[in-house]
Formats: sequence, C-alpha cells, structure tokens
Amino acid sequence: MANYKKAFNFKHGVQVDVDNFVVNSIGNVGVGTSRPGQLLDVYGTARVNGLTTTTTLTVTDDAQFNSDVKIGTAVTISNGIVTATEYYGNGFYLDGIIGFTTDGFVVHTASNGVARSGIAAYDKSNSDALFKVGIGTTVANNSYDLVVGGDPNSTSGISLVKEGNLKSSGTITADGGFIGTVRSSDLTGLIEDARLPDTITSNINQTTGVSTFSTIKVGTAITITSGVVTATTFVGSLTGTATNSSGLTGTPNISVGLITSTSSLHLTGTGSSIGIGTNSPTTDLQIRRSGNAVLEVVSDTNKAKIGLGNSLGIGNSSAEIRFHNKNLELYNYDTGNIDTIIHKGTGAGTTGNFRWIYGQDNSVLLSLTYDGNFGINESSPTHKLHVSGIATFTDDVDFGTSSDVTTHGALTTKGSVTVEDSLTLSGTMSVDGVVSASSTIKFSNVANGPQFIVPVVTNTQQNAMSTSTGSIVFNSQDGVFRGYDGTIWNDFHS
Repeated sequence: MANYKKAFNFKHGVQVDVDNFVVNSIGNVGVGTSRPGQLLDVYGTARVNGLTTTTTLTVTDDAQFNSDVKIGTAVTISNGIVTATEYYGNGFYLDGIIGFTTDGFVVHTASNGVARSGIAAYDKSNSDALFKVGIGTTVANNSYDLVVGGDPNSTSGISLVKEGNLKSSGTITADGGFIGTVRSSDLTGLIEDARLPDTITSNINQTTGVSTFSTIKVGTAITITSGVVTATTFVGSLTGTATNSSGLTGTPNISVGLITSTSSLHLTGTGSSIGIGTNSPTTDLQIRRSGNAVLEVVSDTNKAKIGLGNSLGIGNSSAEIRFHNKNLELYNYDTGNIDTIIHKGTGAGTTGNFRWIYGQDNSVLLSLTYDGNFGINESSPTHKLHVSGIATFTDDVDFGTSSDVTTHGALTTKGSVTVEDSLTLSGTMSVDGVVSASSTIKFSNVANGPQFIVPVVTNTQQNAMSTSTGSIVFNSQDGVFRGYDGTIWNDFHS
C-alpha cells in the first residue's frame, strides 16, 4: 500500500468497516461503532500511551457502558468512589469530605503567607516539616499546631501545640470529669466561682499541707495561706487526722468566726483540748477573754444541767448543778459532803465571808465569817450567832454548861426560863408566866437600891387572880400585903 504524507479530506464520510472504523458526514469518528454520537466515539477499550489532556472527563453510569475508570494500577473510579494509593495537590475547593484513611493531610499554604489554613500532618517530601492546622479561621497562626476559631490570647478560640499544652479563651467543660495532674505551678491568676463545681476535693500532701500555695481565695469568705484556712462560717463535717502540726493534719489549729455543726464535734486524740480566745489551752476546755468570759448552758423548755463525777451520765458517783422551774439546785448523788471552801490558796489579804444576798436591793441576809461568826440580817457578825432583829424559837433553847446569857434590853418569854446556874439582871425582867428558882434569889449591890416588887392589884384584880399557894400581892385599895395560904388571902399586917 502506498504511503500518503499529505493531508486529505472526507466530504461525505468514509467507512472502513461497518464494525471497526467510521467517519460520518458531520465529522464524528466511530471506533467499534457505525453510529458515532460524539466527535470521537469509541465502543470498547481504548489505550493511550502518553499524555492525555482533556477539559472535561465524564464517566456515565449508563447500563450500556462500563462505569469503572482505571488509571494504571494506582487509581480506580467506580460508582463515584475514587481509590488511590496517594493524593497530592491543592484541595482548597474540596468540601463535603466525610473521612480519610491516609498517612497525612497535605492541604496547607498558611506558612508562606497565603490567608488560608487547612489540615496538614506533614510534608510528603519532608516528613519532619510539620504544618499548622486551623479550624474555623482564615488566619494562619504559626504559634500553634492547632487553632480553633482564633488565637485565645487575643480573641475567642482554642489553641493546641504538639507538646500537649491546651489554651482556651472560654470555659472548658467535660461531662466525663477530668483525669490528670494539676500542678501548683500551673495555677495562676483568679479562678472565678462560676467556673468551680459545688464540691472540690483536694488530696493535700500529709507532710507539707498546702504550703506550696502562697494564697488560695474562694470568693471573699475563705482564704488559705501557708496551710491556714480562714473562713467566715463552717457548715457540715470538718475532719482532720492527727499526724503532725500543719493545717488540719497533726494538731489541728482552726481559727474561724463561726462553726455550725448539725451533728457532733469529737476530739478523740490523747490530750485533746479546746481553747476559746486562746491558742494554747492548758485545760480540757479553756475560755480566755480580756473582758467578760461567759459559758452558758441553756435549755429552752426543760432542765439546764451540768454533771460532775466519776460515772458517765449523772449516776450515783456524780453531782449535778441544775436550773429548773425558776430554781437553782445542787445535787450530790453520792454519800459524801457538799463542802464550801474559801481562801484555799496562798493569796494574801483579809479573808472574806460566806454571804447570802438578796439581788433586788443587794442586802446581805446571811453572813458567815471565816472564823465562824454567823449573822442573820447582819453583814458583819461579831458573835457566833448575831441576830439583827427579833428571833423566834418554837422549841427549847439550850445554852451549854457554864454558859452565861446576857441581855442589854428587856427579856420577854411566853414559856419557862430555866437557869441551872445563876441569873444576873442589870435591868428589868418582865415575865408573863411563872419564874421557878431551884436556889436562892439574891439581891446584891444594895447601894444601888435593888428591889423585889410583887404584883400591885385592886380587890377586883385580886379576886380574879388564878392563885397558887404562897402567892404574894400588894392590895392598893386596902393598902396591905397579902399572902395566899392555899385557902384564903391573909394580910401580913392590919
């Protein structure tokens, strides 16, 4: 066959074979088909060895065509799914990407100044050159490996660097909680109440307490400085384990304005004590004030009691001080005494008295001096019994052997007065009854004119008298002394 090196034209088409090659009258070329519908219509497999350039490549999903496209052995397009060994190039306009399984994302131009940031893991040509990633931002920030929204130092956003440091301009919320270590050196600035939970649990170092913190403030009510907690009010349970002398551990040192407990407060350590107004109590309970120090035991509706003794509760080996029904009562449930002691110590000065005082006018009703003088209505008694006022005895009064009775005024008795020794009168004795003497009645010191005076009566009074044998009277009407012999009155003279 001859070779033609010049161009040639087909005016009305050419057909080499019905099934192999056809050029129709409008210039469509069909390979493997006699009815080409496009400028080049190939029915079957086509192979191109070299560069193929096309503006648009469309693979139809018509049943008469094979919908798979293969590019060598590396890329396959089947039913809209692209399978390839690797992807290269700019994916700026890609969207609707659901998922990837690859060695890394290669979508990034922010580092060279272009105002867009994509997702990248590493440069394929240099795996050590890691790219930065931005989400929700068009401004690249080479200070972070990942930035969401923007730089949190200047605007709203979240940043992350490959060392693991995370920074957020807003609140970080985790419904599943937080697991990890918060170092004291990482806590700086102010943590607002709105960002804290209702309950905070801290595992404080048992040796150093919270001394690693200079100061912790919870609002304006609680401050922790060098292991010392200062608070306006404690409500609920406050528990400390005695292991050393720091904070709530060891010997707890609590200084607060008010502690409120709805249950009990227990101090179980050996040598435990409570100091109120003092940091160094020397007894089990010690209250110290520069002014008045007050301890109150109050019952709103029943007995207010203080128990003392050697048995739990108020048992037989106990005493009790109580206030009930307007009465102050003192009980000793055991068989011992109730002793009231003054001037037991070594203090110098005049010893005072035991006193009973009426609070409305502060008058001293009873007073017992340290040397045994007892005053009734007398604040400074000078005798063993000193009564200021009238004394009434409803039974016998017994004065001891060889005791003298001295009265500086009238002695009036409605009963018998028995004197077993001598009776000395320096004044007048009026007796509304019978005077019995078992010895001689003697008038001494005659120079002073002592006298024995019998009753002076009229006839009517004499006749009305309840007479006894030996009675003597002076009848002023008749002017005579008369004596009663048991039957009649006899004149001593006529």
